[in-house]
Amino acid sequence: MKKVSIIIPCYNAKDYIKDCFASLEKQTIGIESLEIIFVDDASTDCTGELIEEYRKKYPKSVKTIHLSENCRQGGARNAGIVQAQGEYLSFLDADDWMDVTAYEVLYRYAVEQKLDILQFDRINIEGEKQWKENCCVLEGVLPLTDVETRKLFLMSGMFSFGCTNKLYRKEFVDRVGSSFAEKVIFEEPLFVYPLFFYAKRIGSIKKHFYFCRHHVNSTMRKDTLEPKRIKNHPKVQQLVWEFMKKRPEIVTLYGAEIEYYFLSTYYAETICMAGNAGGIEAGYFKIMQDYVIDEFPKWKENPYFTEEEGNLTFDIMKSVDVDFTQETLNDYCRKVAEKVRKEERG
Repeated sequence: MKKVSIIIPCYNAKDYIKDCFASLEKQTIGIESLEIIFVDDASTDCTGELIEEYRKKYPKSVKTIHLSENCRQGGARNAGIVQAQGEYLSFLDADDWMDVTAYEVLYRYAVEQKLDILQFDRINIEGEKQWKENCCVLEGVLPLTDVETRKLFLMSGMFSFGCTNKLYRKEFVDRVGSSFAEKVIFEEPLFVYPLFFYAKRIGSIKKHFYFCRHHVNSTMRKDTLEPKRIKNHPKVQQLVWEFMKKRPEIVTLYGAEIEYYFLSTYYAETICMAGNAGGIEAGYFKIMQDYVIDEFPKWKENPYFTEEEGNLTFDIMKSVDVDFTQETLNDYCRKVAEKVRKEERG
């Protein structure tokens, strides 16, 4: 069995994939310890040919999957998960790369500490500019042995909902049955969030192992500010809620935490994102409001929503009963986004 399976979704990545693969070829853990799974997401350039060259060079370490239809990163990752046979899972985007010591350090730590999930930091790169993203609030191991500890963890913000800055035990992922949303952006929470309710031991390492390249052709740059793509965000969060509802034993224990997460992401975050992207269709937004009221009619009784001054999420939630026109909705979203930016600046 390989120590780590690395799943790499690839779409028209010919300009970047060489750097990505070079960082894996040089890993100090040894390429023979890795299962590198390239998933060609129906590329229209020579990406498919390039990954076949890597497979021929390292037939015992490299696998290739060629999708006939573009399923975006979530669908490509799902295809890779099915094929993965390593002890641990990792996700790496084709235009990014890893520190050459990453998998040796991460794998050793995860095995020694018997971790289900291990999180680490990353560095963002845009041209000549670099900045560190400190994903890990704390460093070390947290055993999730009781309900109250898990509740504190769920509400702490200790772990992000991104997938690429983590190592996952494959058997654990398979047991939970977690997967990514397909053919949409903002796909990661559907995979990551459910894992938080089942992990028994999680850990963090404050080392910047992941290098994330920002460029004009990246999904983050092209799609996240397009008004038509904003709908993907609440759609994915609705899928998360539907996943959780099928596990009533979890909802019974953590109903308040799940409700707060869902309303914060599905409703409040979408409003903020719409404010940055120029708005959201009023008709679609009314459907969102009705869904919140139908699914969470007693949300005001949630102990995490309080009238405390500065509780922006609670303030936003009070708009769920407002009848917006397109003009007033666009104006409201813009003001919320401005308020969030102001809070982030301190």
